Amino acid sequence: MTEKKQHDALPQSFALTSSPVSRGTMLRGAAGLGAGILGAGTALGQAGAAEPRIEVATPARAASGNIQVWYPYSGTTVQAFLKLFPLFQKSNPGITTTPTYAANDLSSNQKLFASVAAGAPPDVTWVDGPEVSGWGFRGIIQPLDSYMKRDGISLGDFWAPCAKEIQYGGKVWALPYTADPNFGFYWNKKLFSAAGIKQAPTTFDEMNAIAQELTIVKGGNIQQIGLLPWNVYGVANSIITWGWVFGGNFFNQTTNTVTADDPPIVAALEWMVSYAKKYDITKISAFTTPFGQGPNFQNGQVFALGKMAMQPMGPWEIPAIAQYNPSMQYGITRLPAYKSLAPSSWVGGWCVGIPKGAKNPDAAWEFVKWICASNAGTTAAGNAVLDFPGYKKSSFFTNIPANIKAFYPILQGTQHQRPVTPAEDYYMGSLNNNVSDALYGKKTPKQALSDCSKDVQSYLNGVLKKH
Repeated sequence: MTEKKQHDALPQSFALTSSPVSRGTMLRGAAGLGAGILGAGTALGQAGAAEPRIEVATPARAASGNIQVWYPYSGTTVQAFLKLFPLFQKSNPGITTTPTYAANDLSSNQKLFASVAAGAPPDVTWVDGPEVSGWGFRGIIQPLDSYMKRDGISLGDFWAPCAKEIQYGGKVWALPYTADPNFGFYWNKKLFSAAGIKQAPTTFDEMNAIAQELTIVKGGNIQQIGLLPWNVYGVANSIITWGWVFGGNFFNQTTNTVTADDPPIVAALEWMVSYAKKYDITKISAFTTPFGQGPNFQNGQVFALGKMAMQPMGPWEIPAIAQYNPSMQYGITRLPAYKSLAPSSWVGGWCVGIPKGAKNPDAAWEFVKWICASNAGTTAAGNAVLDFPGYKKSSFFTNIPANIKAFYPILQGTQHQRPVTPAEDYYMGSLNNNVSDALYGKKTPKQALSDCSKDVQSYLNGVLKKH
């Protein structure tokens, strides 16, 4: 969940653009542009275990001055988001903020890397959760452990998958801002009822059967699709979602071993390929092309228009459904469970960190702490962007907006986060390419995932060796 723009190396105050960027388009995976710039970071190792809370030992000096804050929001959410800055300044009167739009994804984060290399970074930056370890490893962002220790902030204050992805090499590199419950399973009650189906599927086999029943092909062309297995915000995110549903494991954190060819993941891809063969993926592509491709595919719009009967989607699709079909009758539940396994879900979302070389890191920390680890900040932010805070102690959870309440149980049951490794971006790119090859019949599922594992392992070994 994107139009991408390059920006000048130095920020300008309130440099907003008109390109709409939703959290949906920000889900990484399909772009996969490799490792980016290797910086001077030297931290090695795996994600550490949560430490116990350590209370404040000495009073902190009052931070003050101006901070440059780079954020990724634009489009319909940006005006509500920008209202957070005066709220922060009201509770921190000695600090002023200069918020600046800066696209932050695999094709545009070079702007931030260049600013760090030039010694002119912002004081605060948003960073996608699975990229935190890589940015810390490369010296793009700086560790926050001393601030956390001083202010009594514990990793246990955050949702467990969020806490895991902010650690690498025994250090914490950012704090979780949002916790996306990936995913809710949306189903169109009208289409189900017309087919005599009264409720959402609870098992994978039920889902698979209903998906085929609700797929309509006329004159060789698809008129309505039951489910789009590889359109869960890009091919890479799709295989990650279904691979976990099937009980797979993509990475061994203890040994730094890439395991894309884990047998349950191979089985998940075999299922996806069978769907591609049965309905001809080229015809499905012709059906979906008007609504975008890859991570830019407009899932919410297609679902609202009644062209897709069910699909894993995030809470950010709710406004699109309201826009395209205000009276639509639909439900949101957990992803159907595979065989005897529990329903699967994973956490995505943004984090906030302090770039290496920030001119005012103390004031920057006060902002990071307020927006990521305070009741006032996380509640205001959650309501502004209509998403769950990564801070599980937030008072936001005592009064969740009605239209996203269905996602709260999904968030509570999340088990996974994307691999915590400095090769995560490269991994997503390799998954995208190899899984696409399997879907289009260029490789068998097993060969595609074996090639991915070997490719990413070789790259990761090289990165670790250099440092």
